[in-house]
Amino acid sequence: MIEKRSKGDVRLGCPEDVASADLPNILAAFTLEHPNVRLHVRCDLTLHLVEHFDAGAFDLVIIKQDPHRIISGARSLREERLAWAGPGSQNGIAIDLCKKPVPLVLAPAPRVYRARAMEAIGSMGGDCDVVYASPSAAGQIAAVRAGLGWTMLQRRRIPTDLTAVTDEGWPPLPPAIICLLVSTYSTGAVETFARFVEMRFAHPHRQP
Repeated sequence: MIEKRSKGDVRLGCPEDVASADLPNILAAFTLEHPNVRLHVRCDLTLHLVEHFDAGAFDLVIIKQDPHRIISGARSLREERLAWAGPGSQNGIAIDLCKKPVPLVLAPAPRVYRARAMEAIGSMGGDCDVVYASPSAAGQIAAVRAGLGWTMLQRRRIPTDLTAVTDEGWPPLPPAIICLLVSTYSTGAVETFARFVEMRFAHPHRQP
């Protein structure tokens, strides 16, 4: 049972896209149940988060991992299906699927999804050009809406005005695993928060 009288500080690192979509409800529910726990949250790229976690800057981090390359000790939270996404047909903008190289809208290196997208196209013998780079998921989506290129998003988070690409000419994308790394020197407050995060990812529609 989660201890409701936990006290202390918790330092959390999280990717920006996960933070904007999943964290608001989790943080609101947790602070309601545990008002004496002070949360300190920082958003960054997965590879940077792992580096800072290893250096002791975080108590726990939420990260995105390849199914075949999961960091030892990471707790799996959820599998995310990924898909290519392009501008919706209603905006009148079309991008030539046969255009070489394929124009892509991605995050700057060393973003995990960036490397995966480029590797996927390369595996099909194709070439790509990152025409727009933004660390923000919102910035990437805006660029796709403008017709600048294609991107890779979690399938369930593709906006309704964009199109999930299902054409067989596009390379398939393996899922991403959302994981949690928790410090081996964690306090009671940190472990309480970690268990709360695991519970909320397992039951995302649970009410506070």
